Amino acid sequence: MTPRFYIQCTLLLLCLFTGATLRAQQSPYTVFYRANWQFINPAAIDRSHYLTRKHREMVLSAGARQQWIGLEGAPLMYFVSAEYCPQQASGDFPGDKFGVTAFSDKTDAIGTYGLHGNYSRYIPLPYTEGHVLHLGLGVGANLYQVDWKKIRLANMTDPLYNSYEGQFFVDFSIGAMYRVQKKFYVGLSMPQIFTLSTQRDSSGQFRKEKVPYIYLTIGGFIQRGEYSYKGKMTEESTIVVEPSAIVRYATGIAYSTLLNNFPLSVDLNLRVHYNQRFWIGGGYGTNGLLNAEVGFGGFLENDNKWNIGVSYGIPVGKKYINLGHSAELTMGYYFN
Repeated sequence: MTPRFYIQCTLLLLCLFTGATLRAQQSPYTVFYRANWQFINPAAIDRSHYLTRKHREMVLSAGARQQWIGLEGAPLMYFVSAEYCPQQASGDFPGDKFGVTAFSDKTDAIGTYGLHGNYSRYIPLPYTEGHVLHLGLGVGANLYQVDWKKIRLANMTDPLYNSYEGQFFVDFSIGAMYRVQKKFYVGLSMPQIFTLSTQRDSSGQFRKEKVPYIYLTIGGFIQRGEYSYKGKMTEESTIVVEPSAIVRYATGIAYSTLLNNFPLSVDLNLRVHYNQRFWIGGGYGTNGLLNAEVGFGGFLENDNKWNIGVSYGIPVGKKYINLGHSAELTMGYYFN
C-alpha cells in the first residue's frame, strides 16, 4: 500500500465528512488521543495491535493534560482506562473487545466527571485478507458540577445559582473503524451524543440542551523492512512512521481556526517509532497549537510492556489567543 493510497483515502473521506450538517460541541482537548482511542471512538479498542509482535490481552493506560500553564483555573484533565481484548482461535472470525475509561475534566469552577464502558465487535471482511470492520457502542455515567464558591454573579438570586450545583446524566457513544492489516485505519464516531448546555428559554428559566458532535480519525503505519501480516512485524521493522489526523465537526461553534467560522477543527500529527522502545513526533492544529512529543518504552522479564510519553504545546500565530503553553503526560502497561 503506497503513500498515494493514504492521501487519496484521506481526501475522499474528508470530502464526504464535510457534507454532514449536525450540530455539535467540543469535548476535552487532548494531543494523546492515540493513547486511548476508545475515549473518542468506542469501536477503536486495542491500539496495541499495530505496534507489537504478539497479542496483548489486557492494556492499562492513564494520562493527564494541563492546558494554559500558569493561568488560574485553566483546563485540567485526567483519565485512566483499561482494555480487554480476548485472543481468538483464528483471526478469520468475528470477535469482541471491551474497554472502560474514567475521567475528570475541570475548568476553574466547572467540572465534568465520568465513567464510560465500551464494547467493540470486529468483523474480518471476506475475500480481503487483513481488512477488518470494527463497530462500537458505549455508555457512560457523568456528573456535571459547579463550584459556586468560585463564582460571583451580579444577581445572586439568579435561577442559575440554585439550578446547577450538580447534574447527573447518562450518555451514549457510537463509532465505526475500518482497518487494513497493520497499515491503515479510519474511524468515524459520535463520542458524546448528549451533552449539557445551560441556556435561557423564553420564560427566562435555564434549561439543558442535548447536542451531538462527530470525530473523524485517520492514520497509517509505514514500516521499514519486510512485512508479513500473518507473521506480524519482522525484526528488521525497527522504524515505523505513523502519520495521523483527527477532525472535529462542530457547526454550532465558532472555531478560532485558519478560516473564520470554519466548522471543522483539524490536528495533523507525525510520529516516528524506533524498535518499539522510543518515539518522537510533533503536530499542528487549525487552533494554532504547535506540539512536540517524545516517548519511551521497554519490556519486562515476563514480556509485559510499558511506555510513557510527554507532549508540550505552544500557540503559534498572531490571530490566536495566547493563553499559555500546555503539557500532557500519558502512561501505558501491556500485559502478555
